[in-house]
Amino acid sequence: MIERTRRSRRKITVSYVIFAMSLLGGCIVPPRDLKPSVLPEYELRFLSNIREGQLYAQGGRADLAEEEYHQALAENPNSVHAANDLGFVLLGQNRGREAIAFFRRALAISPGNLIARQNLAKALVQENDFESAKSEYLTILATHRERAQRVPGPAEVIPRDEQPLAALELGFVYRNLSLLSYLLGEEDDALCYSREALSQDTDAYQYATHMRMLLAMERASLAVTQGEQLISTYRAGIPSRVMLDYGISLYEVGKKGLADQAFLRVLARPDTEYRDRIGAKLAHVLISAGDKAEGEVESVYATFLEEEPQFCDDDATEELPDYWPRTFSLEMNLLVKTLCGDAIESVA
Repeated sequence: MIERTRRSRRKITVSYVIFAMSLLGGCIVPPRDLKPSVLPEYELRFLSNIREGQLYAQGGRADLAEEEYHQALAENPNSVHAANDLGFVLLGQNRGREAIAFFRRALAISPGNLIARQNLAKALVQENDFESAKSEYLTILATHRERAQRVPGPAEVIPRDEQPLAALELGFVYRNLSLLSYLLGEEDDALCYSREALSQDTDAYQYATHMRMLLAMERASLAVTQGEQLISTYRAGIPSRVMLDYGISLYEVGKKGLADQAFLRVLARPDTEYRDRIGAKLAHVLISAGDKAEGEVESVYATFLEEEPQFCDDDATEELPDYWPRTFSLEMNLLVKTLCGDAIESVA
């Protein structure tokens, strides 16, 4: 009897062990009346359209991406995601006016969506509506400040789309406010926003953008100081376009020898883009011609045209960069006319 009882206990123990192991191994069969949880068909179609739209957009098939996002909106007209993504695809095709409608649709559903609002601002810039674009960026800035002042509760987790902007994102907003203010002729605002952008984002690109803003606003001495800081910080890693702007700043403050050294450094770099190389070479010709006797100037011009035989056919009739200071720009335009007078007249 005692032996039988022990065997029964062993069977019960073994049964519990097997039951526990089956739970870990997934061997339990669910009850017959338990049905799998499946999304409604329209929601599955919506998610499929969104996913396909993303894949087509990444693959460069904007036409197919556009079709998928339209279908997604047909399935779910209140989708901020679909409206914003469709607008973004249209914006990439330079269809700014159509994109604006979908970004505004997304914001009508979710006014605090800063991604859709930034995209709306970009679309407005594409349509040359700088005033409205600046207004949208100011709204983004106001929303950020409001969120930054919010103090969450002890157990509260603020959703990602309700959090303030990160420093780099905020720098981007300030940088665009600076550029838009400059385009609108609001130079004090432009300089102020440029400084704010620099306080948020201190990489070489933002320093260079601030220096170019100073240069465009005829504040060459400040641009020289900014350039010197950049060069001392980044040394050989400084981009060619920054060195070009630094040279122009030096030229503007009368340091033509140092300016020419900067232009020659731009020309010596193999990674310099064509537009920057031509700008540096023209500036070098401008300085070299000024140092030559009258009879030697023609030789300087002839050397340039031999080295750049296509210049007068291609780029001479295009406008020079609009951020160049007025005096420097006038001298460079005069040089181009001297070099390519006949070519410019024939195109005109």
